[in-house]
Amino acid sequence: MDTNFVDYVRICCRSGKGGKGSTHLHRDKLTAFGGPDGGDGGRGGHIILRGNKQFWTLIHLKYRKHIIAKQGGDGGASHKSGKEGDDEFNDNLAEEMNEGELTELSGDLIDSIETGIRYSALYSLFMIPLTISALALARKNRFLHTISDVMLLLPFWWIAKYIVIDNAITDNLTELLQAHGLIFLALLIVVFAIHVSFMANIIQRTRARYFLPLSLLCLLTLALLPVTWWLLNQGIESLIVKDGKIFSGVQFILGENRSDLLPEIALFGRWCAFYAGAVTVTASGMYCAMRLWPVGTVPGQKPRTKSILSRSRPTAEK
Repeated sequence: MDTNFVDYVRICCRSGKGGKGSTHLHRDKLTAFGGPDGGDGGRGGHIILRGNKQFWTLIHLKYRKHIIAKQGGDGGASHKSGKEGDDEFNDNLAEEMNEGELTELSGDLIDSIETGIRYSALYSLFMIPLTISALALARKNRFLHTISDVMLLLPFWWIAKYIVIDNAITDNLTELLQAHGLIFLALLIVVFAIHVSFMANIIQRTRARYFLPLSLLCLLTLALLPVTWWLLNQGIESLIVKDGKIFSGVQFILGENRSDLLPEIALFGRWCAFYAGAVTVTASGMYCAMRLWPVGTVPGQKPRTKSILSRSRPTAEK
């Protein structure tokens, strides 16, 4: 029998995250080179536990087991600090609460679980488009199957993006992204996935016996290098001010360090080497996976193959 008297509840409290600092540069028609004038991000909201003599039960906390404070606002130009997050007050019947009454999980356990979740999410950002493109090229009725695969896996892709980017544990990732640059980075991953799947599919069919398909793959890779370079630059910040140094996001990823800046042609050459190597290694792995487990076969069942050499020749009538 349910009762309104509840004297024990277990709740999860989390303070709000601080807002992002602004990397804005001062712009004025009377100032030639304006320095950084971005403001700090606002602090996150607090979780405040306070006793209230008017409460005689914890029924109000029984159905609210997750108490999360508001996030702080982002900083703005002209040294404008972000708005502070609203505090969350937790009223209970105790007049005072000792620290020993708060249950805390082991820090090592939380770190190991969070590391596994974040690694899986980061891996899924690339694995989900690769899976969709590989299945789309290997199946019949590609359009219908692709639509169903996208509808099934797109929510998991969004969850991975929410974990890796929206709830990043470091500013080194979020400060590299432009305000509307995620769509370009998503297109970059999709182009990479289609390129890898197409290359693996062609290699599987030809098995490196024909020179023409391999030459076409090389030409396709050369054609996609400037396209992917443009998508990368559209998704990454072109100007970052940090610790008194000014550099670009591409320079941070592909350059030596933040002090010794490389020219644009050198950065493009490094991107070409990285992209070509990533496509080659990933396509080789996908080709091996297709050979071990062809699409449309049951594990443990030998796939049915058709070979031109295995056709029986008609015998001449005597």
